[in-house]
Amino acid sequence: MDPVEFSLVLKEQSGNKLKGATVMIDLVMPGMEMPENKVKMQENANNEYSGTGMFTMKGDWRAVTIIELNGNRKELNFDFVVE
Repeated sequence: MDPVEFSLVLKEQSGNKLKGATVMIDLVMPGMEMPENKVKMQENANNEYSGTGMFTMKGDWRAVTIIELNGNRKELNFDFVVE
């Protein structure tokens, strides 16, 4: 299994890039108990977020994306298949 680079551009409703958020992606397999597999995203100078994670096997995955800003927390789920 090779490392995978994740990149996110988060925008406010106004269309401006979201600045200063804490962002983490929790990689889980919905149908299987797996060890913790979290990707801590780092904000760069362009106010974009990136990090490196790894998929441990092929199959159905979910990226639980957790965004925290000013005491507010939002979770977004993205389901996909690793082949």
